[in-house]
Amino acid sequence: DYSSGAFAANKAQGVGTITAGAGDVDFADVSLLLHGDGTSGSTTITDSSSSPKTVTVNGNAQIDTVVKKFGTGSIEFDGTNSNLTLPSGLIGSGDFTIEYFVQGVGSSGYHFDFQGTNRLSIWYTYTTSTSAYENSINAFDTNYRGQTNSLPLATYTGGFNHIAIVRSSNNVKIYINGTSIASWSNSLDYSNATLTIGNTQASRSFDSWMDGFIDDIRITKGTARYTSNFTPPTVAFPNGTSGPINLDISSGNYFNYTPSANT
Repeated sequence: DYSSGAFAANKAQGVGTITAGAGDVDFADVSLLLHGDGTSGSTTITDSSSSPKTVTVNGNAQIDTVVKKFGTGSIEFDGTNSNLTLPSGLIGSGDFTIEYFVQGVGSSGYHFDFQGTNRLSIWYTYTTSTSAYENSINAFDTNYRGQTNSLPLATYTGGFNHIAIVRSSNNVKIYINGTSIASWSNSLDYSNATLTIGNTQASRSFDSWMDGFIDDIRITKGTARYTSNFTPPTVAFPNGTSGPINLDISSGNYFNYTPSANT
């Protein structure tokens, strides 16, 4: 934590090694990156992708600094009138990866709704329905997709869960915490689809508001990041192709702390 000063290491005097941290080699393909960081109650939500989009905040959607996965905050949705809207072009006709961390409060609600010529919706369902899957992250494009009991309510509300929806060579998979729970064929073009986060779009005939918190949203256009089961990320998504500089002080003589700068 450099908030009250800086570490100054003199490698010549035996202080470990300095190495570059891991960045994102696919950062140029990231079309949206929302960390949800900021001050409590803020309605300023910043896109940290290489081509930042305007994020329109509606209702009571805001930054929450208490419930979070990474960084200083997450995006809170109150289950009644909170959502974010974004322009089209976030995904297209090729590969893509939509991923985020979510912790629910309410039992059901839409997370993402892409709507244009074609539709792709992602939500959580707890109550039994004849057209959806109970206790699961579900998707809809031309039909309902999911797997019953793949995300119990206690797990959904008990902490942050990593969700990924990945299209690779016209095959889409839903991953919950790194495990694939559904797979189907999809070659639809979403180039003109706008995005609502936290509810369905106004053109839909029903509302299902998200009640809970979403942290570290990343959409990668043109790249399928996961094609088989994986270990979910354990740190916030990088903001570029190179990571931070890491100082290894596991060996060496000493390092100097100078509490006069924040660099």
